[in-house]
Amino acid sequence: MMTAALAPGDFPPRRALLLALGLSALVFCWAHRQAFVSPWVINDDVRQQVAWMQVWRDAELYPNDMLTDFARHYVSYGVRGLYAAASALMEPILFSKILSGILYVALAGLAFCVGFCVAGGPAGWGVLCLYWVIPFFLHNISGGLARAFAGPLLALLCLGWMTSRARLMAVALLLQAVCIPYMFVLSGLTVGLGWLAARLDMAAGPAFPRRWWHWLVLAAGAFLVWQFNHSLDVAGYGPLVQRSAMSDRPEFTEQGRLHIVPVPSILDEAVLGPLERLLPTAELGAAGGVAVTILLGLFLAWGALGAPWRALRRHLPLLGSLLVASLLLYGAARMLLMQLFVPTRYLEYSVALGHCLLLGLCLAPWLTRRRLAPVLVGCFALAGALRLEGQGLYDYSRDTALYAAVESLPKDAMVAGHPFLMDNVLTFGKRKVLVSFELAHPWCVGLWERLDPRLDAFFAAYYARRAETVREFAQRFAVDWMVVDSRHFEKPFLRWPVRQVPVCEAGRFGPLQALCESVTNATTPLREPLPDVYPVSPPFFAPYDEAIRRLTMAPGPYALLDDSVFPGIWVDAHIRLVPLHRGATAGAGNP
Repeated sequence: MMTAALAPGDFPPRRALLLALGLSALVFCWAHRQAFVSPWVINDDVRQQVAWMQVWRDAELYPNDMLTDFARHYVSYGVRGLYAAASALMEPILFSKILSGILYVALAGLAFCVGFCVAGGPAGWGVLCLYWVIPFFLHNISGGLARAFAGPLLALLCLGWMTSRARLMAVALLLQAVCIPYMFVLSGLTVGLGWLAARLDMAAGPAFPRRWWHWLVLAAGAFLVWQFNHSLDVAGYGPLVQRSAMSDRPEFTEQGRLHIVPVPSILDEAVLGPLERLLPTAELGAAGGVAVTILLGLFLAWGALGAPWRALRRHLPLLGSLLVASLLLYGAARMLLMQLFVPTRYLEYSVALGHCLLLGLCLAPWLTRRRLAPVLVGCFALAGALRLEGQGLYDYSRDTALYAAVESLPKDAMVAGHPFLMDNVLTFGKRKVLVSFELAHPWCVGLWERLDPRLDAFFAAYYARRAETVREFAQRFAVDWMVVDSRHFEKPFLRWPVRQVPVCEAGRFGPLQALCESVTNATTPLREPLPDVYPVSPPFFAPYDEAIRRLTMAPGPYALLDDSVFPGIWVDAHIRLVPLHRGATAGAGNP
């Protein structure tokens, strides 16, 4: 591990790189081991972006289904093609877990190489150590979705720039265009700024773009990005919502489907948010998190005094171009809200990789010591494995009986139920659903024009007092079966409680609890913690939460809870599968 800084273009020795990859694989395997033990433990977004791909294993699934057709158009060309090829060998959901590991280890190797190219072996190991303990990377890679390619492909572009390999940069750009389009926009502007700076004699330019075919690569990538975005419009699911259309619409606020407005400040996005993610307070509580942060901060600050900062000079054109491109696109995305997708996407990966590099260089001086280096690397690998345990994963095993019951229905059956449950019915039950939470995207205008009436009608029927309302709903949307969960009708679900708790208890001060209580007895409002099955606070996201509360204030019993009117199949203590429309005939003989 005592390797001096090397000249630009050098890569780490094969033995060191294999060791780095092997340790990273161990970190991932420990952190995500539950995903391979249980088929019900997956990333939440897999249920919208990957579940539909099961049709490649069984062509009879999801026939003439709007939601899965939208999901297909929502997944980028490259990711779609990769899963299509892998489906010949294994289930797409299983492949999503394997792909997550491949991408996590790949990014680890790229981070190691980037640090190595900057200042040799100690810097490479320093960057890798920080990579292991920053949750951001695995959280975004988990699930093997399009966003999982953002970090690795941005790091690949940076490595190509650092080592003056134009072909490597071209490959990175083309892969970004087909796998993660908004990252191509960021990287394309970055290399464009580097080229412009060289033309103005402000800095040494990158190896790409310099030749005529380089410009063809950029043009081809831009066309692929445009074509992907345009395909949503052609299919009738676009365009993306405009900023003016989001005003006074609660589904775009913090209480809505996705917190888009008001847009957080750049201070929150670039400094406070990433800093909060770095601190281990969530795992260790306030006292433990602060103590570890102070100790690690002092350790890195001491190392920063001897860090190889001069080695960064030759890479300033890259770092400067990436920083300026990130800020420009972040600003443009704020002004053209959602037209360039979520603004933070153009900043968060640059900031995370920057933290990794800068803090890794602060750790590098400690890693020049032969006896200390292996101990430090081992400690960081262990800390990373423990801190990243379950990162980006959720356990959906609570309702396995429901999935089995739904999977026994005809393959063309349409199932309705609370959107919180329907994501899992779509994924594990492998049947069409009327609407689900993950695929409820109000920022896709064409899709939302079709989904909003479905949501309104579903909740009106689900909490209806009249049986006729339920039957009319089933006829209107050709719903064959309704999943009725009695827990959704209980007061704790309909009015998810907020309680006042002492500040000292909410902050998890651990051994400093008594000290905290001696200083203050103030309280703070705190919502009851959400189970994994609830992505937002029940009963649903705004504005449907208020509509549901109005519906449930009406007098009289709920129609769907009356077994004599709507007999169904009990799949567990809380859930019934109620036949409606075509399903009424199939389920007529069931108790």
